Amino acid sequence: MIAGLSVPVVSERIKLFQARLETLMIRYERQASCERLFGLPATEYLELQQIGRELKLLRRLYDLYNDVTDTIQGYFHIRWHDVNIEKISDELREFRNRFRPACLLVR
Repeated sequence: MIAGLSVPVVSERIKLFQARLETLMIRYERQASCERLFGLPATEYLELQQIGRELKLLRRLYDLYNDVTDTIQGYFHIRWHDVNIEKISDELREFRNRFRPACLLVR
């Protein structure tokens, strides 16, 4: 939630937070199994689950952004007589198709 961060920095932070979340989820599973072992109801951490969902959506969005940026940068290295418009159109269509489901999940 810090304004002004560049996309590469945010992408790296998302990976870092994803690793931290996985560690927390492992701890959560261990705790829940111990609670069940002693006949206690497993404690649900709704905030942890919500953070996991939001982080997953952010990861998808930034992965898509990085893929689009890398692909577009690759276009600058193509010589004019080697340009394949059909291939470029297919790649852009694929990016659009990846973008739509991500938008629907956010709503």
